[in-house]
Amino acid sequence: MRKPLLILLIGLVICGPLNFVGEAFGHNISADSSRNTQITKPFTNPIANNSVEKVNPDNSSIPEAWSHNSWGNNITTFSYLNEGYSGKRSIMIEVNDYVDGDAKWFFNPLKLEPGKDYYFLNYYRSNVDTRIVLSITKEYGNVQYMDLPIVPASSEWDKYEATFTIPKHTKSITVYHLLSQNGYLITDDYFISPYSYEGFKRGLVTLTFDDGWEENIHTALPIMQRFGYKSNQFYATKFIEDPWVSNPKTVIKAFLDDGHELGSHSITHPYLTILSTKDVTNELYNSKTYLENNFGKEIKYFATPYGAYNNSVNENIMKYYYAHRTVDVGYNSKDNFDVTRLKVKNILSSTTLSEVAYWVKKAKEDKTWLILVYHRVANNPRLYDTTPEKFIEHLEIIKNENIPVVTISEALAEIELQIKK
Repeated sequence: MRKPLLILLIGLVICGPLNFVGEAFGHNISADSSRNTQITKPFTNPIANNSVEKVNPDNSSIPEAWSHNSWGNNITTFSYLNEGYSGKRSIMIEVNDYVDGDAKWFFNPLKLEPGKDYYFLNYYRSNVDTRIVLSITKEYGNVQYMDLPIVPASSEWDKYEATFTIPKHTKSITVYHLLSQNGYLITDDYFISPYSYEGFKRGLVTLTFDDGWEENIHTALPIMQRFGYKSNQFYATKFIEDPWVSNPKTVIKAFLDDGHELGSHSITHPYLTILSTKDVTNELYNSKTYLENNFGKEIKYFATPYGAYNNSVNENIMKYYYAHRTVDVGYNSKDNFDVTRLKVKNILSSTTLSEVAYWVKKAKEDKTWLILVYHRVANNPRLYDTTPEKFIEHLEIIKNENIPVVTISEALAEIELQIKK
């Protein structure tokens, strides 16, 4: 709710003017960072010339089976270097005079098995934060993009790891490690393998809501009451102070009185990554203070507006909150658990029942923690909304799978005991 059209441009900023489908944060696809990998072996790395040692016989300025691309208003230089992480070659991007767009190297598309989980790794050096985007070509021709978690700058060679699930009807995939600001990026030694999550003692589901609370009191709240489910409600406090509904605090208190948890969604719902450190602190601290002073509950959790964060923003978030719920797509599991970057599945108006059923069933079978992100529940759904009828069907799916619905606090209390052991 109240999301400006700029959010629809994020996919273009990431990947250029291709057939952008789904939301900027990876609709239909799952991804999450992982610390300890559960790799299925034996397995042959499917990426041709993964260490970029072989030179293209027709063009000595690029490695064999690799390409590069840039778009937008910037000056980009692509280089094929005579140095590497493990061998003698690597690939480099330099961007100057950046206004918009991005630049990336990428390997020839791969055919991977739909519905299966995979692990991705590469090594890199960069003087700025960079991004990794999964590019999915579907059987019917369009392309979907999904952000994997942010890659922090590193002046020395560092390792990046992530996992993702191949969606149904996928023809091929490739991975863009891209640069979308002034700076440089060097990469080498790309790797993909099948992956297995290390589960908890049982699967869990958490319902979260960003915005939409003004209407959700009449739609989502009574539906959740019917099922006996509680949620986490994240509020941008500007809209409580300057409401378009009467008695906004009474509306919010209805959720609180029914056992739902409150969280912060900033003050003004900005892109935190483009603000000064001082302004980011103001958005984080003052929204937390406002909610605590007005509702008498400790506010421990933060949900990033638009999912826009980087390392600096994330460090600032964790100064004031116990957990950060992102819109990075994926499941939270024992091997990848990170309270500073909780992963989710985003519910859009286009999200199908089969997708929700698959996510819930997979969380139950793999014993992972699935966090669903909703916005408005209304009869006139926009991109980020869902209808009351669909919301009921989602909760029916969860109920029929007999998977517990818990708040973030309840999930953390259960999960962190297992991790400590």
